[in-house]
Parts: sequence; structure tokens; C-alpha cells
Amino acid sequence: GCDESDPETGQYPLYNKVGACIVTGNEDGAHDVCANTLFNLTHLGCTIAPNSDSYWVGDAGPGPSYLEIGQKHLYTNRTIRYLALNTAYMAQLLVDNPIPTNLKELDADAALVSDVPSEKHVRK
Repeated sequence: GCDESDPETGQYPLYNKVGACIVTGNEDGAHDVCANTLFNLTHLGCTIAPNSDSYWVGDAGPGPSYLEIGQKHLYTNRTIRYLALNTAYMAQLLVDNPIPTNLKELDADAALVSDVPSEKHVRK
């Protein structure tokens, strides 16, 4: 659980929020960074929209930044637009239709069919 979860539903603070990931740098690894970041955001309650990552990586080693090269990288310019539109759209969907899941009720239901002491794993 989370220390700051909703007292009524047990939802984490990032429920009904949308997450995305932007990575820049001069080394590869952006896919892994985005994957790990977005995956972990879901465990904190975040909703992840389609195409919610964008990155730019230059050549390995020291070199110019994205701004220094003139911001002309097609992949980055395309994916940042996907990210922005889809994230904003998903955020509006959540404003209009918040996720109603009551984690406390689901914890109690799960405890009824489990072989572990319910007090140990149920949200307070």
C-alpha cells in the first residue's frame, strides 16, 4: 500500500492521473528507462496513455544536446506530439470518468479466499 492512499477507497495518490516519460541524453538505454519508469508509475496508480514515451539520444559519448543540434530529429518531434496529444486526451477522460476502483473492498474480497491472515495484507 501507500501511506498517502485515499482513506475511503485505498486508491494511491496518482490514481486518476496520467503519466508519461521523456528521456534525453547522449547514450542509449532510453527504451529501458521509459519502460521501467512507466511500469512503476502504474504501480503507483498512474494511467499510461498510448505512445506515452519520447526520447532523443545523440551519439555515444560527449556531444551536442537536442537543442544544440537544432531540434530537427524526426522521431523525437513525431513521438513528442503523440505523447502530448494522447496524454492530454487520457487526462480529460479521467476528469470526466474517474476510476472508481475501491482497493480496500478488493483487498477484503481477496482476503476471504486467501490462506494468509487478512489483517496482514488489508489496507487500513
